[in-house]
Amino acid sequence: MSTGSNYEKIPKKISGFRFESKKIRIGFCKIRGYYPCFWEKVNSKLEGEFDFKSIMLYSNIKVKPNKTYMNEGFSTTRYNTELSETDIKTVCRLY
Repeated sequence: MSTGSNYEKIPKKISGFRFESKKIRIGFCKIRGYYPCFWEKVNSKLEGEFDFKSIMLYSNIKVKPNKTYMNEGFSTTRYNTELSETDIKTVCRLY
């Protein structure tokens, strides 16, 4: 789903390989063994459509021409001073 100027460039999940460790006890000795494992983490959460009224946006960021109608006709993002409905929903969901 493409919703905003560069929002689709933010990966929804990040993942890769890393080494984990585990302690193994053999008699009176403890040995730490390392093994490769795959990990995955959610990088961003989208609450509905991209919110051009969000207080968390920087101002004067160019908007794609076909998305200006979503930004009420403006070609750049605006400086927002009030929380939008989506901001409030997101904060309530997180906390």
